[in-house]
Amino acid sequence: MDKEMIGLICKVTATTSAGLFAGSGLGSNFTTMPAMLKIEDTSALRVGWKHHFLLGKKYMGRCAQLSFLAGCSTCYLDTTETKYYWLAGAFCMFFIFPFTAIVMMPDIQKLLKDDVIATRGVDWVRSSINTWDKRHFKRSMASTIGFGIFLYALYNRQYHPSLDHLMGLIEARCSTENGDGPSFSICSNIYRSLHCLAHLHSLHSVNNMEKEMVGEICKVSATAFCGLFAGSALGSNYTTMPALMKIEDTSALRVGWKHHFLLGAKMMPCLALGSMLSGGVACYLDNTDAKYYWLAGAGCMAFILPYTKAVMLSDIHKLLKDDVIEERGADWVRENINTWDKRHFVRSMASTVGFGIFLYALYNRK
Repeated sequence: MDKEMIGLICKVTATTSAGLFAGSGLGSNFTTMPAMLKIEDTSALRVGWKHHFLLGKKYMGRCAQLSFLAGCSTCYLDTTETKYYWLAGAFCMFFIFPFTAIVMMPDIQKLLKDDVIATRGVDWVRSSINTWDKRHFKRSMASTIGFGIFLYALYNRQYHPSLDHLMGLIEARCSTENGDGPSFSICSNIYRSLHCLAHLHSLHSVNNMEKEMVGEICKVSATAFCGLFAGSALGSNYTTMPALMKIEDTSALRVGWKHHFLLGAKMMPCLALGSMLSGGVACYLDNTDAKYYWLAGAGCMAFILPYTKAVMLSDIHKLLKDDVIEERGADWVRENINTWDKRHFVRSMASTVGFGIFLYALYNRK
């Protein structure tokens, strides 16, 4: 196996692993932990958090390790100007390990003790779990930045500097409309970008410069949204749901699942729609042979919405009723929450396949 092929494997591994970590981390912050903190029984809350942490330690720890090692290997093997971006992304993933050991581990070790509620009290346990969530958010942000850097480096494998070229297209458009020159202010650049996009009244009326700009932005956006969706969905399957199922009190389990679902119902459709629409637009504007890969990836994300409605929604409505345990029994509730998790895994796989297709198309674009 030659160096180029090893480098390609390392690039894809670093980007994929960082995306899965970032999605899982943000999913924990925005859905899992707020849902668990809704459980009034602190003992049940601690059991759920304990298993969520232990399972996440395996799943997310491996993602971080793979991303860091693959990023460093890519930097070593890469001979282009982007090699140091891979090192920067790897550094973001490496930051997670000392941060966890120095800042988070002392309280984690206390929370893992089975007698922690008896020795330190209910309020301390709830407060410490909430503090853990806030500190974990810093890891989520570090991995999201690393994922973004890796995507930038993967995008720029042929065109140097591609994103600068995109900004030049944006500035040229805005300068034409406004009659002024480019600004080097970050805020001004963002404003100009949004101002430019706001004036694209129809895809049929934009010129080639604008099509290229919009198409390239959509390619990166589709890949990023899909990666975050896949990471969050897999995080739910491998950490959140197994942790909630460890809670013996079915009422507490249902409360945790209910809020996990409701919060996810706000976050996940936004990522799915963002990826689907971006992929569709990228396909429409792409004139190369790779255009149908963007359509295929968008199709994977589009599959999720009708699948949820046709296969999952009926039982979801039943589980969301507050009197479901009295009406159908604890065994039915536990069994159907477990069934929901299995059905959700299909959505996780669809988004993971879509993420892989988008990464392939992004790397192989002409």
